[in-house]
Amino acid sequence: MRLIQLTDLHIAEAGISPYDIDVRGNFIEALEQLRTISFDLLVISGDLCYDVGTLSTYQYIKETLADYGYPYTVIPGNHDDAAMMREVFGEAIPTLSQG
Repeated sequence: MRLIQLTDLHIAEAGISPYDIDVRGNFIEALEQLRTISFDLLVISGDLCYDVGTLSTYQYIKETLADYGYPYTVIPGNHDDAAMMREVFGEAIPTLSQG
């Protein structure tokens, strides 16, 4: 199985560019680059959101990923809201068991 990992996207709300960085544009550019690579699963690990998790940012990420059709999973980071992510992404979030 061939995995691709994108991490620490830190995507902010629409119209906000943290530290003058177009994080949404960078996300699109990364997804475009993946068109040239053969892989089985895209793993997007936290932090998906810039400062705190927001529904609109998670929805933007999900809709953008749907446009590309890549198989993916998302993993929350410390800036993310796992419950909110599960609400938006559903089964794309793995349930990690502790034991």
